[in-house]
Amino acid sequence: MVLLMGAKRKNRRCIVKLRAQDRQALKDMLTKGSESVRVIKRAMVLIKMDTGLSSNQAATAVGVTPETARKVGWRYITGGLDDSLYERPRPGNPPLLSDRQKKELISIACSEPPRGQARWSTATLAAEVMRRQIVPYVSKETIRVYLSQADLKPWREKKVVHSR
Repeated sequence: MVLLMGAKRKNRRCIVKLRAQDRQALKDMLTKGSESVRVIKRAMVLIKMDTGLSSNQAATAVGVTPETARKVGWRYITGGLDDSLYERPRPGNPPLLSDRQKKELISIACSEPPRGQARWSTATLAAEVMRRQIVPYVSKETIRVYLSQADLKPWREKKVVHSR
């Protein structure tokens, strides 16, 4: 059951009444399970709000900000128990290099270094990848991260350089 007061969502006061199965799930979580501190605090906020405390009072009792308590209450009202306890996955940035580009980078790193150099450096690899137009721009740090993910460190592999 949800009681809403006020005209706008920010000004509306939400009174959370947990369903019996949600209440039992929260009690089980607090007594048995091993969850992150964030999830436990959110569960405690819901239980406090279910006993009739306002979001400010529940926040003070649990040790979170009033804004956090309000968000947890609204998420329970609009989305249910899981939405109020757990964060949604974040999309993150897309990968900078495609699988094909990574393979080309690794093949270059495993090849012979440029004439006059004993080994590939991240800067020379970045310049070579851009020279071959595999990518329009890439930094030496991006090269280092991708090569370390592939467990390659060409800057440590010394090749014999013969002068002519």
